[in-house]
Amino acid sequence: MRYSAGLMTAGLIAVAHAAGAQEYRPPRAELDVVGGYTFVNAQTWSGFTTLNSSNKVSYGALARILFVNFSGAHLGIELGMQQFFSYEVQGSSGTQVLTRTFNVNGFHFAPTLRLGGGTRSSLDVGAGFHFLGDETVPGIMINSNHALFRGRRFSIPVGARVNFVLRDPAPAANFALKAGVSIPLGR
Repeated sequence: MRYSAGLMTAGLIAVAHAAGAQEYRPPRAELDVVGGYTFVNAQTWSGFTTLNSSNKVSYGALARILFVNFSGAHLGIELGMQQFFSYEVQGSSGTQVLTRTFNVNGFHFAPTLRLGGGTRSSLDVGAGFHFLGDETVPGIMINSNHALFRGRRFSIPVGARVNFVLRDPAPAANFALKAGVSIPLGR
C-alpha cells in the first residue's frame, strides 16, 4: 500500500479551506512532552519466533507550528521523536547465550489540522510518516488539547494523544498523555 504526503496535505488543506477564511491570527509554535503505552504485538513486529521480554512504555517530544488560519481551523506541521516500545531477544552461539534489545523509536512528520483553535479546547488530526530506522511507515495521529493557562504571551496545554503506526503486518496504537507550552509567533 502506498501513501503520498502530498495527497495527505492536500486533503487537510481542502478540509480547512471548506471552513472559509476568518480574521488573522499569528502562527503558533508548540512543544509537548508525551508519555504513555503502546498496544502492539511485539513478536509479530519483530519477526522473531520467541521474545525474551518487551517494554511497551512510550515517551517522546513533539514540536508543532500552526501557520495557516481558517474559520475555526488551523493548518500546520508536526515533527517529533518518540520511543514506542522495546523488545529483547535471546539466542545462543555455541556455549554462549546472547541477548539483544531492540528499541522501536524514530522521528515523525505530519501535516496537522487543528479544529476549535480559538477556544481553550481543541482537537488536532494529522496524517504523516514515521521514520523507524530504515523503514518509513505511514501514521495517523489525533490530539485532544486543553489550555490549563492561556495568556497573551504563552499558554500551557495538556491533553491526550492517540498515534497509529500503520506498519504491516503489525500495526501499533500508542495512547499517551501530553503537556507543553504554546507561544504565538509575531503580533
